[in-house]
Amino acid sequence: MSQVKQITMLKGVVKVDNGYKQVIRIANVTQRQNTYCDDQGVFAIVAQSGDLIVFSGANIHDYDYKVLDKFDASDFISIKMTSKATVLNEVVVTNDNVINELAVIRKKK
Repeated sequence: MSQVKQITMLKGVVKVDNGYKQVIRIANVTQRQNTYCDDQGVFAIVAQSGDLIVFSGANIHDYDYKVLDKFDASDFISIKMTSKATVLNEVVVTNDNVINELAVIRKKK
């Protein structure tokens, strides 16, 4: 006899290493469900053991999470995501005295 998998809510929090609050999409690829975390990174999505959950966001490396066979509805997972590095070919730093002079003139008035 086959074992019936119980569908329940997977709950947790997503944190990004750069500390910025970001919109993170949480997709249960197996169940074809998706949601987004709130502004604190907290989320809840329908899941069952064996499901593949993909976390993604702008300028962040995707994170794949496989729901464990011993998945319990009371579990609260923590996902740590890493931001993508942006490599710049060239950076030009200039000293724009016009802007600085205007700022001084405005302060004198």
